[in-house]
Amino acid sequence: MLLRSIWRAALVALLTTAAAGEHPPSEFALPDSLTWPAVACTERRIPSVAIDGVTGSDAVCIHEVLLEADQVSAVVTLVDSPNDGVTHRRLMVIRPEFLVIVDLLDAVDGASHRYDWVYHNRGKGITSAAAQTRGDPPVGRGYRFLRDVRSGRTNGPIRATVSLDSGNVEVVVDGVEGTGLLLATGIGESGEDRVPMMVVTREGPSARFAAVIEPRTGFVPGDVEEVAIARHRAAGWVVRVGFCCGTEEVYAYDSAARVRTIKGVRTDRKLLILRKEGGDRHRKLAESD
Repeated sequence: MLLRSIWRAALVALLTTAAAGEHPPSEFALPDSLTWPAVACTERRIPSVAIDGVTGSDAVCIHEVLLEADQVSAVVTLVDSPNDGVTHRRLMVIRPEFLVIVDLLDAVDGASHRYDWVYHNRGKGITSAAAQTRGDPPVGRGYRFLRDVRSGRTNGPIRATVSLDSGNVEVVVDGVEGTGLLLATGIGESGEDRVPMMVVTREGPSARFAAVIEPRTGFVPGDVEEVAIARHRAAGWVVRVGFCCGTEEVYAYDSAARVRTIKGVRTDRKLLILRKEGGDRHRKLAESD
Protein backbone atom coordinates (compact mmCIF):
# COMPACT_ATOMS: atom_id res chain seq x y z
CA MET A 1 0.00 0.00 0.00
CA LEU A 2 1.15 3.49 -0.79
CA LEU A 3 1.80 5.78 2.15
CA ARG A 4 0.10 9.17 2.20
CA SER A 5 3.40 10.93 1.44
CA ILE A 6 3.89 8.73 -1.63
CA TRP A 7 0.32 9.47 -2.71
CA ARG A 8 1.02 13.21 -2.51
CA ALA A 9 4.21 12.80 -4.54
CA ALA A 10 2.38 10.67 -7.10
CA LEU A 11 -0.23 13.34 -7.56
CA VAL A 12 2.47 15.84 -8.50
CA ALA A 13 3.34 13.70 -11.51
CA LEU A 14 0.01 12.09 -12.32
CA LEU A 15 -2.92 14.42 -11.74
CA THR A 16 -3.23 17.52 -13.91
CA THR A 17 -6.64 18.85 -14.84
CA ALA A 18 -8.48 21.76 -16.39
CA ALA A 19 -11.78 22.67 -17.95
CA ALA A 20 -12.26 21.84 -21.63
CA GLY A 21 -10.27 24.15 -23.87
CA GLU A 22 -8.23 25.72 -21.05
CA HIS A 23 -4.55 25.16 -20.43
CA PRO A 24 -3.92 22.66 -17.63
CA PRO A 25 -1.20 23.60 -15.14
CA SER A 26 2.29 22.20 -15.67
CA GLU A 27 2.35 20.37 -12.34
CA PHE A 28 0.11 19.30 -9.50
CA ALA A 29 0.83 19.58 -5.79
CA LEU A 30 -1.77 18.55 -3.22
CA PRO A 31 -1.98 21.30 -0.58
CA ASP A 32 -1.64 20.63 3.12
CA SER A 33 -4.73 19.49 5.01
CA LEU A 34 -5.56 23.00 6.25
CA THR A 35 -5.63 24.51 2.77
CA TRP A 36 -6.48 21.71 0.33
CA PRO A 37 -10.30 22.11 0.57
CA ALA A 38 -10.02 25.24 -1.57
CA VAL A 39 -8.83 23.00 -4.39
CA ALA A 40 -12.27 21.36 -4.47
CA CYS A 41 -13.71 24.53 -5.95
CA THR A 42 -11.13 27.00 -7.16
CA GLU A 43 -8.26 25.06 -8.70
CA ARG A 44 -8.09 23.46 -12.16
CA ARG A 45 -6.14 20.54 -10.70
CA ILE A 46 -8.99 18.09 -10.38
CA PRO A 47 -12.01 17.26 -12.56
CA SER A 48 -14.24 20.25 -13.31
CA VAL A 49 -17.89 20.39 -14.37
CA ALA A 50 -19.03 22.57 -17.26
CA ILE A 51 -22.72 23.47 -17.38
CA ASP A 52 -24.04 24.02 -20.90
CA GLY A 53 -20.44 24.33 -22.06
CA VAL A 54 -19.42 26.96 -19.49
CA THR A 55 -17.32 26.49 -16.36
CA GLY A 56 -18.09 28.52 -13.23
CA SER A 57 -15.09 30.84 -13.18
CA ASP A 58 -17.10 33.28 -11.03
CA ALA A 59 -18.11 30.63 -8.50
CA VAL A 60 -18.15 31.32 -4.77
CA CYS A 61 -17.15 28.36 -2.61
CA ILE A 62 -18.76 27.55 0.73
CA HIS A 63 -17.18 24.65 2.61
CA GLU A 64 -19.93 22.73 4.40
CA VAL A 65 -17.78 19.88 5.72
CA LEU A 66 -14.08 19.73 6.58
CA LEU A 67 -12.85 16.38 7.90
CA GLU A 68 -9.34 15.26 8.78
CA ALA A 69 -8.73 11.84 10.35
CA ASP A 70 -6.17 9.04 10.23
CA GLN A 71 -5.47 8.31 6.53
CA VAL A 72 -8.59 10.11 5.35
CA SER A 73 -9.37 13.74 4.52
CA ALA A 74 -12.68 14.98 3.13
CA VAL A 75 -14.44 18.17 2.16
CA VAL A 76 -17.93 19.02 0.94
CA THR A 77 -18.11 22.29 -0.97
CA LEU A 78 -21.12 24.23 -2.24
CA VAL A 79 -19.99 25.67 -5.57
CA ASP A 80 -22.23 28.71 -6.01
CA SER A 81 -22.07 30.28 -9.47
CA PRO A 82 -24.66 33.06 -9.93
CA ASN A 83 -25.00 32.70 -13.69
CA ASP A 84 -25.83 29.05 -14.32
CA GLY A 85 -28.94 28.53 -12.16
CA VAL A 86 -27.61 25.21 -10.86
CA THR A 87 -26.87 24.14 -7.30
CA HIS A 88 -23.58 22.23 -7.26
CA ARG A 89 -22.16 20.37 -4.29
CA ARG A 90 -18.86 18.49 -4.49
CA LEU A 91 -17.60 15.82 -2.11
CA MET A 92 -13.89 14.98 -2.21
CA VAL A 93 -12.31 12.19 -0.17
CA ILE A 94 -8.54 11.61 -0.17
CA ARG A 95 -7.39 8.13 0.83
CA PRO A 96 -3.80 6.85 0.74
CA GLU A 97 -4.33 4.96 -2.53
CA PHE A 98 -7.07 6.88 -4.35
CA LEU A 99 -9.19 10.01 -4.66
CA VAL A 100 -13.01 10.00 -4.62
CA ILE A 101 -14.90 12.87 -6.26
CA VAL A 102 -18.69 13.19 -6.19
CA ASP A 103 -20.65 15.98 -7.90
CA LEU A 104 -24.33 16.65 -7.15
CA LEU A 105 -25.96 19.11 -9.56
CA ASP A 106 -29.57 20.34 -9.54
CA ALA A 107 -31.18 23.05 -11.68
CA VAL A 108 -32.93 25.58 -9.45
CA ASP A 109 -35.86 26.01 -11.87
CA GLY A 110 -35.99 22.38 -12.98
CA ALA A 111 -34.81 23.19 -16.52
CA SER A 112 -32.72 20.68 -18.45
CA HIS A 113 -28.96 21.31 -18.82
CA ARG A 114 -25.91 19.56 -20.25
CA TYR A 115 -23.34 18.65 -17.61
CA ASP A 116 -19.78 17.86 -18.78
CA TRP A 117 -17.45 16.25 -16.23
CA VAL A 118 -13.99 17.08 -17.57
CA TYR A 119 -10.69 15.49 -16.52
CA HIS A 120 -7.13 16.02 -17.82
CA ASN A 121 -4.13 13.89 -16.84
CA ARG A 122 -0.62 14.13 -18.27
CA GLY A 123 0.50 10.89 -19.89
CA LYS A 124 1.09 9.06 -23.15
CA GLY A 125 -2.56 8.47 -23.95
CA ILE A 126 -6.01 7.57 -22.68
CA THR A 127 -8.26 4.61 -23.57
CA SER A 128 -11.69 3.29 -22.64
CA ALA A 129 -13.85 0.50 -24.02
CA ALA A 130 -16.81 2.91 -23.88
CA ALA A 131 -15.33 5.34 -26.44
CA GLN A 132 -14.26 3.65 -29.68
CA THR A 133 -15.72 5.79 -32.48
CA ARG A 134 -13.22 8.16 -34.07
CA GLY A 135 -14.39 11.52 -35.40
CA ASP A 136 -13.97 15.27 -35.48
CA PRO A 137 -13.96 17.47 -32.36
CA PRO A 138 -17.39 18.62 -31.17
CA VAL A 139 -18.56 22.11 -32.02
CA GLY A 140 -18.12 24.49 -29.11
CA ARG A 141 -15.82 26.65 -27.06
CA GLY A 142 -12.29 25.22 -26.91
CA TYR A 143 -13.12 21.88 -28.57
CA ARG A 144 -11.49 22.85 -31.86
CA PHE A 145 -8.10 22.34 -30.18
CA LEU A 146 -8.75 18.67 -29.47
CA ARG A 147 -6.98 15.84 -31.31
CA ASP A 148 -7.29 12.05 -31.40
CA VAL A 149 -11.01 12.32 -30.65
CA ARG A 150 -12.96 9.17 -29.80
CA SER A 151 -16.51 9.03 -28.47
CA GLY A 152 -19.30 6.71 -27.45
CA ARG A 153 -22.44 6.33 -25.35
CA THR A 154 -23.00 3.89 -22.52
CA ASN A 155 -25.56 2.91 -19.92
CA GLY A 156 -23.00 1.27 -17.67
CA PRO A 157 -20.00 2.27 -15.58
CA ILE A 158 -17.00 3.87 -17.27
CA ARG A 159 -13.39 2.83 -16.82
CA ALA A 160 -10.65 4.84 -18.51
CA THR A 161 -6.89 4.32 -18.32
CA VAL A 162 -4.22 6.99 -18.73
CA SER A 163 -0.90 5.44 -19.79
CA LEU A 164 2.29 6.73 -18.17
CA ASP A 165 5.96 5.89 -18.60
CA SER A 166 6.07 4.08 -15.26
CA GLY A 167 2.47 3.06 -14.65
CA ASN A 168 -1.04 4.28 -15.27
CA VAL A 169 -3.97 6.16 -13.78
CA GLU A 170 -7.32 4.39 -13.57
CA VAL A 171 -10.46 6.53 -13.65
CA VAL A 172 -13.74 4.81 -12.73
CA VAL A 173 -17.07 6.66 -13.09
CA ASP A 174 -20.52 5.44 -12.04
CA GLY A 175 -22.93 4.24 -14.69
CA VAL A 176 -26.01 6.22 -15.78
CA GLU A 177 -28.25 5.48 -18.75
CA GLY A 178 -27.49 7.54 -21.85
CA THR A 179 -24.10 8.85 -20.69
CA GLY A 180 -21.79 10.26 -23.34
CA LEU A 181 -18.01 9.78 -23.21
CA LEU A 182 -15.38 11.66 -25.21
CA LEU A 183 -11.65 10.91 -25.13
CA ALA A 184 -9.05 13.18 -26.74
CA THR A 185 -5.86 15.12 -26.17
CA GLY A 186 -6.08 18.77 -25.21
CA ILE A 187 -3.57 21.60 -25.11
CA GLY A 188 -0.81 21.65 -22.50
CA GLU A 189 1.99 24.22 -22.41
CA SER A 190 1.69 24.69 -26.17
CA GLY A 191 -0.31 23.44 -29.12
CA GLU A 192 2.11 20.54 -29.51
CA ASP A 193 2.10 19.64 -25.81
CA ARG A 194 -0.80 17.20 -25.73
CA VAL A 195 -2.59 16.21 -22.51
CA PRO A 196 -4.95 13.19 -22.45
CA MET A 197 -8.46 14.07 -21.34
CA MET A 198 -11.95 12.68 -20.92
CA VAL A 199 -15.40 14.29 -20.90
CA VAL A 200 -18.36 12.48 -19.33
CA THR A 201 -21.67 14.07 -20.41
CA ARG A 202 -25.09 13.78 -18.80
CA GLU A 203 -28.26 15.78 -19.47
CA GLY A 204 -31.39 16.67 -17.53
CA PRO A 205 -32.57 18.95 -14.73
CA SER A 206 -30.06 17.21 -12.45
CA ALA A 207 -26.95 15.07 -12.70
CA ARG A 208 -24.77 12.97 -10.43
CA PHE A 209 -21.15 11.99 -10.99
CA ALA A 210 -19.27 9.61 -8.71
CA ALA A 211 -15.67 8.91 -9.68
CA VAL A 212 -12.51 7.32 -8.31
CA ILE A 213 -9.04 8.29 -9.54
CA GLU A 214 -6.41 5.68 -8.74
CA PRO A 215 -2.74 6.07 -9.75
CA ARG A 216 -0.83 2.80 -10.15
CA THR A 217 2.86 2.07 -10.55
CA GLY A 218 4.43 -0.91 -12.32
CA PHE A 219 1.46 -1.41 -14.67
CA VAL A 220 -0.47 -3.50 -12.13
CA PRO A 221 -4.28 -3.48 -12.35
CA GLY A 222 -6.20 -1.08 -10.15
CA ASP A 223 -7.84 -2.25 -6.92
CA VAL A 224 -11.07 -0.29 -7.48
CA GLU A 225 -13.70 -2.41 -9.21
CA GLU A 226 -16.74 -0.13 -9.12
CA VAL A 227 -18.26 3.08 -7.80
CA ALA A 228 -21.96 3.83 -7.41
CA ILE A 229 -24.18 6.55 -5.93
CA ALA A 230 -27.78 6.34 -4.75
CA ARG A 231 -30.23 8.24 -2.59
CA HIS A 232 -30.53 6.97 0.94
CA ARG A 233 -34.07 5.89 1.82
CA ALA A 234 -34.18 8.32 4.77
CA ALA A 235 -32.04 11.27 3.71
CA GLY A 236 -29.05 12.29 1.62
CA TRP A 237 -26.79 10.26 -0.61
CA VAL A 238 -24.70 7.12 -0.27
CA VAL A 239 -21.59 6.52 -2.39
CA ARG A 240 -20.10 3.03 -2.51
CA VAL A 241 -16.60 2.15 -3.76
CA GLY A 242 -16.12 -1.58 -4.27
CA PHE A 243 -12.85 -3.49 -4.25
CA CYS A 244 -12.06 -7.17 -4.72
CA CYS A 245 -12.96 -9.89 -2.22
CA GLY A 246 -15.95 -8.08 -0.73
CA THR A 247 -14.06 -5.03 0.54
CA GLU A 248 -15.85 -1.71 0.18
CA GLU A 249 -15.95 1.85 1.46
CA VAL A 250 -19.12 3.88 1.93
CA TYR A 251 -19.44 7.67 2.03
CA ALA A 252 -22.82 8.90 3.29
CA TYR A 253 -23.63 12.60 2.95
CA ASP A 254 -26.67 14.65 3.90
CA SER A 255 -26.53 18.46 3.79
CA ALA A 256 -29.12 18.71 6.59
CA ALA A 257 -27.37 16.16 8.86
CA ARG A 258 -30.60 14.23 9.44
CA VAL A 259 -30.60 11.09 11.57
CA ARG A 260 -30.17 7.97 9.45
CA THR A 261 -28.68 4.49 9.61
CA ILE A 262 -26.00 3.52 7.10
CA LYS A 263 -24.99 -0.16 6.89
CA GLY A 264 -26.03 -0.66 10.53
CA VAL A 265 -24.27 2.50 11.76
CA ARG A 266 -26.50 5.31 13.08
CA THR A 267 -25.39 8.90 12.49
CA ASP A 268 -26.64 12.47 12.72
CA ARG A 269 -23.61 13.99 10.97
CA LYS A 270 -23.40 15.44 7.48
CA LEU A 271 -20.67 13.00 6.41
CA LEU A 272 -20.02 9.45 7.57
CA ILE A 273 -17.27 7.21 6.15
CA LEU A 274 -17.38 3.43 6.62
CA ARG A 275 -15.19 0.52 5.52
CA LYS A 276 -15.83 -3.23 5.33
CA GLU A 277 -13.13 -5.87 4.86
CA GLY A 278 -14.32 -9.10 3.26
CA GLY A 279 -17.09 -10.67 5.33
CA ASP A 280 -16.65 -8.33 8.31
CA ARG A 281 -19.18 -5.72 9.38
CA HIS A 282 -18.88 -2.11 8.31
CA ARG A 283 -16.76 -0.06 10.70
CA LYS A 284 -16.58 3.68 11.07
CA LEU A 285 -13.48 5.30 9.57
CA ALA A 286 -14.48 8.89 10.27
CA GLU A 287 -17.41 11.29 10.52
CA SER A 288 -17.73 15.06 10.42
CA ASP A 289 -18.40 17.27 13.45
